[in-house]
Amino acid sequence: MAEDKKENIENVPILTKEDVQRGLKEANERAAKLPHIDISHMDDIKKFIDSQTTIRTRAEATAVLDFFLPLRKEWQEYYLVRPSDVYPTIYRFLAVAQRVLRNYGESILLLHECLSVITKHDNYKWLFKLKADVYYDLALSYYKLNDIEQTRINMRKCIFQIFASTNNHHYDHFSFYAFRPLNKYVIEGIRDNKVSLSNPKYFNDPVDPALITHFELHIQKEGSVREKDFLKLQQEIYKEIRITCLSRGTPLPTGLIDQPPVKDPTFKEINKATMWGYYAKSHTGICIKYEFPGAFTDIERFTKGEVLMLRNVTYKSSYNPRKDSFNYLDAFFSKGKAWKHEGECRLAYFREDGNINDFPWIQLPTGCIKEIYIGYAASKWAKSRLKKALQNQQQAKIYLMHPSNSNLYSFEPTEIQVQDL
Repeated sequence: MAEDKKENIENVPILTKEDVQRGLKEANERAAKLPHIDISHMDDIKKFIDSQTTIRTRAEATAVLDFFLPLRKEWQEYYLVRPSDVYPTIYRFLAVAQRVLRNYGESILLLHECLSVITKHDNYKWLFKLKADVYYDLALSYYKLNDIEQTRINMRKCIFQIFASTNNHHYDHFSFYAFRPLNKYVIEGIRDNKVSLSNPKYFNDPVDPALITHFELHIQKEGSVREKDFLKLQQEIYKEIRITCLSRGTPLPTGLIDQPPVKDPTFKEINKATMWGYYAKSHTGICIKYEFPGAFTDIERFTKGEVLMLRNVTYKSSYNPRKDSFNYLDAFFSKGKAWKHEGECRLAYFREDGNINDFPWIQLPTGCIKEIYIGYAASKWAKSRLKKALQNQQQAKIYLMHPSNSNLYSFEPTEIQVQDL
């Protein structure tokens, strides 16, 4: 087998000294053009935000309105020319206060006013978590008005922003392995250079993903019918995520690194007996080796209303939904330790418009399928169908798996040509 290409991780670009100096110069030039604005109350505003931990009573809500509304022109002008997360935070404070006072229409108008700025202003372009919070508040306000359609729309936008907020690692030429049966869908994917994702409800682990089960438990525990229904609505939208499961013995790096990580040799990856047994139908299927370019999961997909991310699966010995801390997104990428031998990574996909079926296709960039390993027990009929599909994958190396001459409990690959299938 040919040597694997070097793996690289794309992350935050390194700024040179010249970049920094140029940025400071541009910032100073912009600052010189800003109108003079009274900033005498800005410190008071920040202190008030830090001190106001909850807005639950009418007295707390009234106090928020009495503090911010007289200063509205001042903080609006200030933060429009000096963008900060304080700007949407003030809007959220006002919107929550109006909701506590049951002025749901006012709450909705405030949040839309906020979104009209932060969804268009370049300085807020990549602040996904901040926008997610605003969309959540908007969904809740619409729910209070019994507008279920708008509740769904804005909750979906919230969840979309949450997914986008964590899609900050893009892996260039990392190797991933997919053990698959040789059915018509897998053949179609190879032929048309695309990969199929699945609704998690078809996974073989009934509590995977953990988030869906987490919702079920909290829905059962919740006493209020209205709260139950709001949780069910969130659960329904989270169920719209689609995932394809890949195998990789060496976990993907998740932070800044100085050099590419060491990866398992291909032989170790393809010689996992349990993976051939579970997912490649007892060696009658195949193992596909993929290498995706970093741009495949690039955040620019966000502009098309979709998020595609690659992440490790973490394995935990236990999880108590009533006691343990819980990260909604991480719950899609965690499993019990009994599954650790799979070394799983997940390619996850979510659409802002919710227009998705149970098994969507994602088109692959040219050349992502690097190698295909054919199971030892694959039938002649399956091989003949695969042979036709491989006409469109000329770059892919093809191997037949067979028992090792020195160890019958281990398998070895032998490279062949497509015409020999």
